[in-house]
Amino acid sequence: MLLLTIARGDSSTPAHRATYLQCAPAGGSHPKSGDACRQLERVAANLNDMNVSPDDKCAKEYDPVTVYGTGLWDGSRLAYERTFRNRCELHASTGAVFDF
Repeated sequence: MLLLTIARGDSSTPAHRATYLQCAPAGGSHPKSGDACRQLERVAANLNDMNVSPDDKCAKEYDPVTVYGTGLWDGSRLAYERTFRNRCELHASTGAVFDF
């Protein structure tokens, strides 16, 4: 089970939104758990390797969002934090994982 958060700005706190994602079977409170789990499986849950839509054309607008993820994946601890220039860049990189 993973705890995923989204915060406005360049800090992961305070979180603006949060959800739980469970995979195998897909579930939790994440609204797109099936898609998110499939995307995580493709990169063995290494969120740094995600680049779901590399061809998306995002504006250069600076409206930062910071995401944070923590929990267990296949028995291993997962921790991830990254600030994106804007929501478009977030979704181009992480797809459904942080789409809640």
